[in-house]
Amino acid sequence: MEFQPPLLSMAEAEDQGELSLEEQFAQILLALMRDDVSAAAAIHAFEQASVAMMQQYREASSALLHRAAHYLHTRRLASELEGQAASWHLLHALYCSGDNPAGNNLAGAADAGGRQTLREMTAALVNSNTQLRRLAQVVCWLESLAAQQLQDAPAARFAHHEGLWRETLLSFGLTAKGSSSLSAGGAAGVIELDPDAPSRGKVKLSQGDFRGEERLASHLWQLIRAGKLREARLLCCQAGQAWRCMSLAGGGEWGPLPVGAAAAEAAEQIDQQAAAEELACQVDGGVASAKLAWKWACYAAAEAAAGGTPGNCWEAAVYGALCGHVTAMLPVCASWEDEMWSYCRAWLDLQTDAMLLEGVEHQLPGAAQHMLGAAASPDDLVSPELLAQCVSQAAASGYSSSTDTSLLRDGLAVMAGAWPLNRQLSENERTLLPRNFSELMQLVSNSANTAVRGAARQQQHVLQLQVIAEDWPAITLELAGAALTAAEQLQQLQAGQQALLQQRRQQQQAGDGDADEGMEVEDAAGLLAGTAAGGDDESARVSEESARSVLRFAAHWALCLRALGLMPAHEWSTDEEEEAEWARLQAMLGKVIYQYALHLAQQQDTLQLAPLYLCHLRLGLRESLLQTLLAAATDVLDDEQCQALYVQLLAATEEWRQRQQRLQELVLVQGKQPGPWWDVGDDDDEGVEALQLQEGMMGLAGSGAEEQGRLRQPSSCLFGDLRPQELRLLLQHLVSSGFASSSTSPQQRCQQLRWLFYSFTGALAQQQHAALSAAAAAAPDASDPAAAAAAAALLTSTGDLAWQDIWGDALNHALGLASELVLNPGFSSAGLQVLFDSVVPLEFVETAANVAAAQLSSATQQLQVQRQLQALGFWQRYVELDSRYQQWKEDWSVALAAVEDAAVLNQLAEQGQALAGSMLQQALQDELRLPASAELLRLLADTAAAEAAGDDESAAAALAAAGVDLDEGEWMALPKHDDGEETPSELLLALTVAREGSSGGEPDQPFVQLEAHHQERLQQQLQQFLQAATSMFPDVAFETALADPDSDLAGSVLVTLTSHSNLPDSSAPAEERARFQRRMEAAWQDATALVARMLSSSSATADAAAAAELPRLCLVHMSGSCSTRLALCRRRTTSKLLRRTGKVLLELARAGHPSSQLDALISAAGDAAGRDGPQLLGLLSPGDAGKLLVLLEQAIEEGGLLEEGADAELLLQH
Repeated sequence: MEFQPPLLSMAEAEDQGELSLEEQFAQILLALMRDDVSAAAAIHAFEQASVAMMQQYREASSALLHRAAHYLHTRRLASELEGQAASWHLLHALYCSGDNPAGNNLAGAADAGGRQTLREMTAALVNSNTQLRRLAQVVCWLESLAAQQLQDAPAARFAHHEGLWRETLLSFGLTAKGSSSLSAGGAAGVIELDPDAPSRGKVKLSQGDFRGEERLASHLWQLIRAGKLREARLLCCQAGQAWRCMSLAGGGEWGPLPVGAAAAEAAEQIDQQAAAEELACQVDGGVASAKLAWKWACYAAAEAAAGGTPGNCWEAAVYGALCGHVTAMLPVCASWEDEMWSYCRAWLDLQTDAMLLEGVEHQLPGAAQHMLGAAASPDDLVSPELLAQCVSQAAASGYSSSTDTSLLRDGLAVMAGAWPLNRQLSENERTLLPRNFSELMQLVSNSANTAVRGAARQQQHVLQLQVIAEDWPAITLELAGAALTAAEQLQQLQAGQQALLQQRRQQQQAGDGDADEGMEVEDAAGLLAGTAAGGDDESARVSEESARSVLRFAAHWALCLRALGLMPAHEWSTDEEEEAEWARLQAMLGKVIYQYALHLAQQQDTLQLAPLYLCHLRLGLRESLLQTLLAAATDVLDDEQCQALYVQLLAATEEWRQRQQRLQELVLVQGKQPGPWWDVGDDDDEGVEALQLQEGMMGLAGSGAEEQGRLRQPSSCLFGDLRPQELRLLLQHLVSSGFASSSTSPQQRCQQLRWLFYSFTGALAQQQHAALSAAAAAAPDASDPAAAAAAAALLTSTGDLAWQDIWGDALNHALGLASELVLNPGFSSAGLQVLFDSVVPLEFVETAANVAAAQLSSATQQLQVQRQLQALGFWQRYVELDSRYQQWKEDWSVALAAVEDAAVLNQLAEQGQALAGSMLQQALQDELRLPASAELLRLLADTAAAEAAGDDESAAAALAAAGVDLDEGEWMALPKHDDGEETPSELLLALTVAREGSSGGEPDQPFVQLEAHHQERLQQQLQQFLQAATSMFPDVAFETALADPDSDLAGSVLVTLTSHSNLPDSSAPAEERARFQRRMEAAWQDATALVARMLSSSSATADAAAAAELPRLCLVHMSGSCSTRLALCRRRTTSKLLRRTGKVLLELARAGHPSSQLDALISAAGDAAGRDGPQLLGLLSPGDAGKLLVLLEQAIEEGGLLEEGADAELLLQH
């Protein structure tokens, strides 16, 4: 049964508390990766999560008013999240909104013959023109932000008819009674109470009424700024200024160009009858005449309000916003957003008006068309006679004192179509309105408002302007710079916290002599939390949260740019230069995502989120992230939690690999190009509802067969380059790299290897769970023997398990690590104990052997796996014997030193005899001998028989019949049957010196990295030793070199040994080929013997090879075939088993408990006396063989096995 990756899920929070933003963002990303929601829904969810956290900060700050620093810091965090939410909102507004910014499905007049109202023409122009559409989207975004702020702020209250000039009315009444000169217009106050009286008479209202006018105009500005013109008009009526309400309605109830929510409301409210009435007015007065007259009136009102004494800047801004008068709006802009809206709204309105007028000149009144002609300025459009006539009419109406001939000339020109006015576009050769988004950026950056200039340099505002301008290189650089800066800041803060933690720990230990040397993780976390909560470190805490927030935002923003197809994969480009540019940008975005994922991996409470982000990285970054993640998990998680993390990694990579294949099919097979594939209709709302994040629970993790079986089309452009079996390849690379590094201790290598075995333990646990369920269903009645037997059979079956390639990786690396550990005598026992107690599952050998025998079809692979499993089983038994020996030796020493207790001593003697028998039996079985399996022995016997007959074709046929497919001539190399592409004739060793001390080191300590001069000294010693040793072995060659200081094996000396491996031509006689075969085997045996002696714990040898003494060596890394490694270990383990057996028998003999195992041990050493036996003594180095013979001699003498006057040495010789 194929492995079905479990669905990813969030770890359930222990306290059932609220999810952190990291967890919420991870859940949203998970839903997007599974195509549960669209990119639009995910971006909206990111925004909502940021807004919710911002509100929490603001609520928390209200309780911190008495603590100024905490209050300011909390408000700062809230402000940063507000900016991030605005950026998410902008991304959604620009790329995820399916609605036209100027409205959809506008109602037109019935039976109009194709004629459109000005409102319809304006909306169609904005929606169809690329620049105007984008500009309208920006205005929508800015107005929606202002509307949200207006909604969150306390509501402004206005009394009924508060806008009436009551104080001025009373003052006017009193003044009229006391003076008769008011009719002459000399009073300082208003003497008439119509709306135009202040401007017409150039006088001012009373102070109280003027303040009321400013307050009302200020709130009107806020409403118009938020796109709520209709609400502004209603407020005017409520305040008793119906005249102002009508002045605001000249462009329609929702304004001349509503966008966003206002446009949607207008489209819904305006029906065909209203459209018909509007069209009839246009036919009577011209298409644009009424609109132009009203806009000119608004411009004049804005100028009058700004130039009054005193001027009302808020009223000027209100009317300036309606006519695109940006200089009237800028004085009241208090924020970057206000100034941006002023420029964008004026730019949008005036650009739209200019483009519309180009198409409707022929629909202006006849006089206006005659006046317009080809004139270039208002002076050319308006004749002096016409202007004098208008001034005369104004004087007759009582406006002579306030008539501005220049303004009147502009009005007449506007009615002729000269709109917008030049004064709205430039002033003193200075551009007032931008023509593109680059100029918009410059205008805001050079604002006269200091606060706006400062805000324009903030990261979010810079990023927002770059997105508006679609400057992708600048966006990428901005994100990368922000992420790298935040990551460095976090590293510095964490380093400072760790230093403080170490200082506090030292102080605690100094104050309490009985305190434990270490500190529990929970205590350390509590200490850091307490430190961060202190007033002195409040700034550091806020800086850390701020940096984390920036890093989180940058990573998910980068992911959403990919999801929207705005930053496509460079492989999808056909232009070489474009491909190179996209590749560079994608690499930078990958580094942004990597920095955030790296931060998650380094934190205990977030490292389980990192697997999601690993899928979006390129290969090199994936390897680096996985290394950090597994190292951190090994340090802080227990085995069960590490197993769960492995499951998450496997599920993430496998699910993403499947989704990646579907995306490639769409792009390559169906011909779809990367782009916005999401549905922007009703499904988008459903996606938003699906993102209701769960608090302290699994969140968006689905479950059930329906969820797993559902195959969706990709809803976003997220992509990846994961390989088949990605996790296996990553783990294999990680383990291989760790094993070949001098900075990785043996214990760390064991911990790395554990991740390769999680596939087996997970599959076994899944199978056992299924078996338990099946057993419970098969035997509901435990009293039924037959049912109980059937249930037991289900529990012991391995039929549901499938062989996985990663099991072979784990097996191969476990054997390699065991070989390196046993060849390092300083820590071999402790290292092997860790390896087989904590890493290699107890059931692995038996279960994997059964599965391999049943499922592996290749005979060669079966032989290789069976032999490796047999060797691994040997190591398990060897470690068990080692543990028993160490324990028996300790107990025996205690028993001998204590008061004599015959019963205890006899019991230990029996245990010692059993232990000696087991160790001797383990040595006699010689399971590491090559070949080690009955199948291979039979195969080699068949091959040898065919070769002896001189029939090469029969030999090849015998191999083929056994399922072994080898290259011609390759089968003759005995050690190469089970080594795949490895070459048994080559062996690479990385050597250093052992640490000082009797043991030579501990498994948790890294290897000694030698300095350059010590490296050279060791190289010379090895060179001299090998030259002397290989003089006796002409078929063995060697090379030595210093490891590169920049490599993983820095500080070690590399030794390469090569044994003779030249095969004769296939046409050579069988006798010659057999001779070469024996020569190859002999050379290979000589090479392994030489290495075994070189790595011996003795400081010198006893033969001619002792031309130079070697220090105590330590094996950092060994690269060679499995056969070679096992041959080396066979020499070491056989020597140790035989010598330990001799030691136990000697101890028993000294205590008066001679053992019958002594004769068996003597037989095992039969090589010394020419007896028949397993010839094991030849595997021992001369020094170890001598030690064994001394032990045997002493045991014979102590055990009383000699007749009177006999000699033990002579007995051994016989």
